[in-house]
Amino acid sequence: FGAALVALLLLGALALLVAWRWERLGGLLAFVLGIPVAVYVATAADGYNLFSAFVYASPLIIAGGLYWLDARLRPAAR
Repeated sequence: FGAALVALLLLGALALLVAWRWERLGGLLAFVLGIPVAVYVATAADGYNLFSAFVYASPLIIAGGLYWLDARLRPAAR
């Protein structure tokens, strides 16, 4: 697929590492970075392979969404 996909995946991994400390920010970044990964893989694959796009992007979208939701639903510490 190329260097662009590797760069997007590394940025997504970095966003998930950020989510360990700052759940809302890192989760949102990972979720948002999952979308270009899915679009890039779907358009770069032969015949617009949606399964490949799901396999590459789902870890970022699912984990990022869960981090963001957890930070959003948890009450603030006093």
